[in-house]
Amino acid sequence: MKPGFSSEVLYFHNSVNSSSTIQSGDKIVKGDLYYVSKPQMKKTKIGGSDDGATFIVDDVDLKKYYLMGFFGSQYVVMPEESSDLSAGCKPDKIAKILLETDDNVKKQMFSGEEWELAGGWSLVVQQVDVEGNKVWVQLNKGGEEIDTSIVSGDMHLTKQERTYLYKDADDNPVFYCYVDSIFKGMDIDFVVFRYAFLRGDVTTIEDGGSYGAFDVDSFKVPVVMNGIDYAGSGSGTVLHTGDDALVMSSNAAITLNPNKILDLYGDFYLKTEDTSAPCLKMTLWKTCTITVPDVVLEDENEGVYEDIIIVDLAEEDNEAQILSSTKDESDVSSDINDGNEDIVQSSVVAPGFELLVGLVGLYCASRF
Repeated sequence: MKPGFSSEVLYFHNSVNSSSTIQSGDKIVKGDLYYVSKPQMKKTKIGGSDDGATFIVDDVDLKKYYLMGFFGSQYVVMPEESSDLSAGCKPDKIAKILLETDDNVKKQMFSGEEWELAGGWSLVVQQVDVEGNKVWVQLNKGGEEIDTSIVSGDMHLTKQERTYLYKDADDNPVFYCYVDSIFKGMDIDFVVFRYAFLRGDVTTIEDGGSYGAFDVDSFKVPVVMNGIDYAGSGSGTVLHTGDDALVMSSNAAITLNPNKILDLYGDFYLKTEDTSAPCLKMTLWKTCTITVPDVVLEDENEGVYEDIIIVDLAEEDNEAQILSSTKDESDVSSDINDGNEDIVQSSVVAPGFELLVGLVGLYCASRF
């Protein structure tokens, strides 16, 4: 996780002997190989755009969020208190980040236009008010209306007052975006959005649950790892007893024979290699699936194939390959859907908003 954050660590606690080296034929006894992921607090894109200590919208602080890796994929972790991020987080409640636009990305939308976000979610600009100060937006999932709101774009207001937020039943943000500007013309009007964020359904990691070669031990760093600096890039990479973290341990003994593949979870595995010395070399690998266009065709649905690449995580030049991945087979299966999110049946009639007309769609098409 950039910049300078690290979350995941494989930790071998040798409870058998005091040897500091791993040799061919050694055995890692059950429970001695740990997988630990420690959530890291990081500024959001929208939070970084404001100098304040907090960024409160509808009693939710959007200034920062907790991020955590799960076998190579990045997840947002649910906080203990959405209005007070210093209260810590719940590393057993995580959700995949589906969309987070960069600082310099602006999305222009005409009235009546629908923005396909990710995961079946979309944002619709229903209408701009007659004075050009407010916009009526609708949030959909799977084609069904989930929420609707009127957001002001008045330049005299704060960024918080110009931010549209949709949160779940636990007051955790699901989607938000900021109204950068609104244009109202005689024949056409549009809105410019920035700092869009969208997460997926919340997944619960159960205590005692099994994930490949590991079982979940706890959600706190144990005493055995106190003081371990696993990345060396700052104080956030030091483990302390009692820190919020996902802690798993190996559920079977592992014999370290040379030239073997040791499956960990999903597409992650360890590869062992023999050396001239008695020590054994081990490297961490991941299998990624990428979608690559075969040829440039007018029909975008043709000429696309999937390719499998193997990424050696010890190599320094893997960033471009990993970032090109458009399909992640190592996602955690969702145990909890956002089923508590109410479906809003809206018949909004807001002062200052005219009736929508069918011809608005022509403006959307004509912008190209």
